[in-house]
Amino acid sequence: MKMKVILLLIGLIKGISASAQIDPVWYNLMIPHDKIETIKDMLEKEGLELSVDNAPYLIVDFKDDKFFITRKSQKSRIRAFKILKETKDLYLVCIDNVELCDCKGNTFIYKKTNNQLQRIQRPFSFSLKRNLIKRLEDMELDKPDGYDNSTFCEILKAL
Repeated sequence: MKMKVILLLIGLIKGISASAQIDPVWYNLMIPHDKIETIKDMLEKEGLELSVDNAPYLIVDFKDDKFFITRKSQKSRIRAFKILKETKDLYLVCIDNVELCDCKGNTFIYKKTNNQLQRIQRPFSFSLKRNLIKRLEDMELDKPDGYDNSTFCEILKAL
């Protein structure tokens, strides 16, 4: 038994590289990875055509929900989002198939007038509410009245 533990420790030590990173083989063995199905995978599995060749985006109705399909350029990969909310100026979209207030850091804003897609969460920031306000300002979109005293979710609902 002690010999097995010693051999396991030696194997782990060998698996750690000089830069203190775990070798990918050991990482995959030690940590279980469940394949997460993306919205794009879900829609393709249902046989929906996801083509955005002639337009900046495509709206797909599927099972009482609407999905937003886009890509940056002809050579880039197709990205699919669930539409959480639509206004005359923007779409609030999420990379996960969840409801408006449950998306959190995976929420994006798509400004219709200039086809601009931006993640709400900003790097090295810890406040989604401040991130949302800053993104609205950066994208020159109107902020709801009384946003100072509102939560992130309340601001999303008020847009």
